[in-house]
Amino acid sequence: MKTIINRLAAMDYRSYDHYDFWGSPAGISLRRHRNAFTLPFIGAAYFADLAFPMLFRQRTAPAPPLETMPEIMRAMAAYCRLARDDAFEKDRERLLRGMLGHLGKTTHGVGVGHPFDWYTSTLIPAFTPCVPLSWNFAAYLLKEHPDGCRETLEGIGNFIYQDCNAEEIAGGGCRVSYTPLDRRWVVNANAAAATALWRLGAHFGDAEWRGRGERILAYVLARQEEDGGFYYFERGSVPDSENFIDCFHSAFVLEHLMEWAADGHAGAARAVERALPWFAAAFAREDGSVRPFAVCHLPVTIVADIRACAGVISCFARANRFDPRYGKLAGRALDYVLNNLYDGAGGFYFRKYRFFTSRMNYIRWGTAPMLGALAAMAEEGVTA
Repeated sequence: MKTIINRLAAMDYRSYDHYDFWGSPAGISLRRHRNAFTLPFIGAAYFADLAFPMLFRQRTAPAPPLETMPEIMRAMAAYCRLARDDAFEKDRERLLRGMLGHLGKTTHGVGVGHPFDWYTSTLIPAFTPCVPLSWNFAAYLLKEHPDGCRETLEGIGNFIYQDCNAEEIAGGGCRVSYTPLDRRWVVNANAAAATALWRLGAHFGDAEWRGRGERILAYVLARQEEDGGFYYFERGSVPDSENFIDCFHSAFVLEHLMEWAADGHAGAARAVERALPWFAAAFAREDGSVRPFAVCHLPVTIVADIRACAGVISCFARANRFDPRYGKLAGRALDYVLNNLYDGAGGFYFRKYRFFTSRMNYIRWGTAPMLGALAAMAEEGVTA
């Protein structure tokens, strides 16, 4: 971990971000109008998408990726405790101040958003708070600064409870939106919202927050497929051609469910028991490489994606407490990354395609998630 953090420090914790053509208005339009006429354009766009990251750098400046700063700070804290080395404490304090200074405000609270505009069915302006990003930061604060950042923690709870669009579901469940500006029913975001309101409700003694957290969890559990998996969007809320099951978002859902299961929630424990074998079969290959998608409606030529690899390692490291076999799978995936996607100097390659490897080094998409995965292995006592 120390080598990776030193590499990030040398970059001043800034990097170029991965430019995702398929998340742009043009990419979204192509995906939504996939037919015999647009297939040639889709094929050309796939080739162009490989060049966009290099072209995109010509008109942007590197920036701190707020989404994964909590992972970096958590890894720093884990390293300092385990190695009894306070080498990164000043940087950790500086990153925390930076996070607190870039929180997005909502009507009733605050939260963490991407430092760039992005698109769903509408434009989401930079710094608009998102549920998963905000909970990642709140989870870090609860562990490392539970009393010194009470106002921020309360603001994140208010944002999720009051500002996200919420709908009660027949049978006692509840679902919430990804941001205050949309009505996308994203399963991993609801898993984060459930954990956030449950944990923050316990911290502040707020029974209403805890109650909604339980109802959101009921919604998430009802979204589990027969085979144990989870789609990204609620089935039926978007056209089937736009829905998918990918690795690292599935890992997010599983890690939240494992947290609930560890707290004694029987329904979450049953879901984890079904989901872990599915997750291993869907994404973990025999050679340690990781499938990025289990269900995808566009042709995928990615052999290995660093964020998917990090998701598998982190999830299986956490699952080691349920079954040591998963810890071994985490170690096998880490071996693959070190042999195929590590540059030997604290950085990680972006993707391995069928015919070449993209050696771009992104903090948000690669280095920080891998650092978080290594911290998870260290905290759980899992070795490669």
